[in-house]
Amino acid sequence: MDKFGNRYEGAWTIRHALYVLLGAGTSITLEPGGPLGDGAEFVYRHDGGTEVHQVKRQNRNANSWNVASLRDKGIWGHLRSHVDAGRTFHFVSLVPARALDELSDRVRRSDDVTSFETEWLTDELRGPFDALAATDVYGSATEAWRMLRGLRVEWHNEQEIVNINAVLAEQILARAPGRLAAAGLGDLLLNNPGTTLDAPAITARLAQYGLRRVTRVDGRAVDGPHPGARHHRVAPF
Repeated sequence: MDKFGNRYEGAWTIRHALYVLLGAGTSITLEPGGPLGDGAEFVYRHDGGTEVHQVKRQNRNANSWNVASLRDKGIWGHLRSHVDAGRTFHFVSLVPARALDELSDRVRRSDDVTSFETEWLTDELRGPFDALAATDVYGSATEAWRMLRGLRVEWHNEQEIVNINAVLAEQILARAPGRLAAAGLGDLLLNNPGTTLDAPAITARLAQYGLRRVTRVDGRAVDGPHPGARHHRVAPF
């Protein structure tokens, strides 16, 4: 149980289950089946849409990701299947993919592929963009631009994720210290793969771990989102 809670993928999954309990998200599904689970550790739903999260702790001994290394992991095919279905694809790692993060941000700011190439695409980003537009990835600049609009790239320190999970769990789960409560929540997720878990569904399963959700009776209100919780990132504590 603690192993899952402290492993990078597990800690990131627990973070989003905590978001569901906080009210920032509506549900989480670990290891979904069918096309929804294509390259996804979990699916996270909120009022703004549906996110799929692919988590790769690191890229062997490399200190970053690039178009080629992500192609070798099958990421670009996964991205296409989810973007075509109207979902946002989050690639999360311990190591950065700075050029791809900058590209996806600039693509979302542009009106179309023509304005992107003339107004937003810098010389430094031309190489990665051309690699995505090449025949072995997306085959055209238009398709690369469309795929990048649905991509979000994130990198986070592992210990910070674990520590913030403990703080959030301390606020919303009772009968165990925050770190242990977060680990229990991780085991709950592992034992319910493929199940869509909203806040009531998670709450109903807490008792078997000796946990319960904090209520107003405990002197802390947990009905709405935590001020630091957002759909995609949490502000540093």
